[in-house]
Amino acid sequence: MTELADILAMRSATYYWIGVFVVSLVVFVTAARNPNPRCRRCKELNRPMAMYCAQCGHKLRG
Repeated sequence: MTELADILAMRSATYYWIGVFVVSLVVFVTAARNPNPRCRRCKELNRPMAMYCAQCGHKLRG
């Protein structure tokens, strides 16, 4: 019975580290792809995923 418990513990630990790796990869790729955009109109530094400028409302993407 302890062998089964050991196998399940190793499996859940492996899934945990795979999850940590995937989340880290997604955060890294998202940050690399979407640096903090500057507004072309007012030069305000905005959030990474912002679609519109927080200062003047100008569209940042598209």
